[in-house]
Amino acid sequence: MPDIVIHSGNPLDVLAVYDFKFPCPDTNKPSWREYEQGPFAGSTQGKMYLEILKVGPNLIAPIRGIIRWLESQ
Repeated sequence: MPDIVIHSGNPLDVLAVYDFKFPCPDTNKPSWREYEQGPFAGSTQGKMYLEILKVGPNLIAPIRGIIRWLESQ
């Protein structure tokens, strides 16, 4: 599950999705975790959030700030 989902007041009308990635030292580039097992195996968190919520998710990491969906793929 993403950490923050912002919607219009209707939970089915998602406007933005954010996922915190901690800890992320300056030398570490935060990225989407790949599912190794289960129904999402072989896909990443970001791709699943996009597919299910229909909004490109954003990573939030210390030092790096917000990493937009197109930058984080």
